[in-house]
Amino acid sequence: MSKIIKQIGIEGRTTIPWSMRRALKIKDGDFISFKKTPDGNGIIIEKEKICDYCNDKKEPADEDIMVWILSGKADIDLGKVLFVLENILGLGGDSK
Repeated sequence: MSKIIKQIGIEGRTTIPWSMRRALKIKDGDFISFKKTPDGNGIIIEKEKICDYCNDKKEPADEDIMVWILSGKADIDLGKVLFVLENILGLGGDSK
């Protein structure tokens, strides 16, 4: 895949090019993570799986999710879930 150059907007935003989203199978509602490369000169973007329900278009009932998590059947990373919730609520991350 060839290099694509994008400009960062005033609020620190940019668009992930369609060809990159397609290659990683990233779609609306998916979660991605960013981390620096070992040399510190680049960024690695990865598609993340937060839980089995997170990328599903049909929304289960809150009770179903709680039973699923508490039953131990959830293949879930609670650290990732808490991180996402903190950022949704504006309590974490690198928000202003």
